[in-house]
Amino acid sequence: MKRKAIAAILLSAVLLSACSSKPDATTPTTLAETETPATTVAETTVLAAEATEAAEVTEEVAAAPVRLDKTVDDVIQVILNATGDEYFVYADDADMWQATIKNSEGIVDYKTCGYISRLEGDDMIDGYNTIYIVFEVYELDMDSEQYKHVCEEGELIISRGEDSFTKKHAFVNGQFVLIACGALCNDDEFHYGTDPQELEPPYTIGKVQEGYDAFIALK
Repeated sequence: MKRKAIAAILLSAVLLSACSSKPDATTPTTLAETETPATTVAETTVLAAEATEAAEVTEEVAAAPVRLDKTVDDVIQVILNATGDEYFVYADDADMWQATIKNSEGIVDYKTCGYISRLEGDDMIDGYNTIYIVFEVYELDMDSEQYKHVCEEGELIISRGEDSFTKKHAFVNGQFVLIACGALCNDDEFHYGTDPQELEPPYTIGKVQEGYDAFIALK
C-alpha cells in the first residue's frame, strides 16, 4: 500500500512537469522557433541581383536608337521649315569637302543649311560684318564604330587624308547627327574670319534653337 502511494505521487510529479513545459498559448512563437524560412538570405540576394540585371537589359533595349525613315534632304527640309526664309541650303556641298566627309569612317551622306546675317555700324563684331551660321547634318551607318562613338561621346571624327579632327556637340536622332556651327566673316568671304566653333544648346543666335528642336523631335 505504501509503495502504491509513492508511485502515485511520482506519477503526479511527472505529469505536472510535462504540463509546465508546454508553451503558453498567450506567448507568441517566433519563426526561428517553429520553422526555417523557405528562402535564405543568400538566395534573396541572388534573386534581387537577377531582377536588377533584367531591368537594366530592358532599359538598354528601350534606349536603343531607332532608324528613321528619312533622308538627309528630309532632315534639312525639316530644319528649314523650323527656321524660316532667312535659312537656305548651301550649294557647295558636292566639292572637295563633301568628298572628305564621305571618306570619313561611318559617314554615308552629308548636307548643310544655314544663314548669313549682315551687321552694320555698331553691330559689327571685332571688325567683322557678317555672322555665318550653319547646320551640318550627317547620315551615319548605325553599325559603324563612328556611330557608336558619337552616341557615347557626343562628338564626330572627320578624316582628312592621314589627319583627322573632332567636331564636338554632335547630337543623334536615329541614323542622323546634327552639329550647329557659327563664325564671323566679312561679306561673302566664306573662309572664316574666326575659326568655326561648334555651338552648344541652349542656342541664342538667330533661330539655331528652333532648328535644333525640330531635329530632336524628328520621328
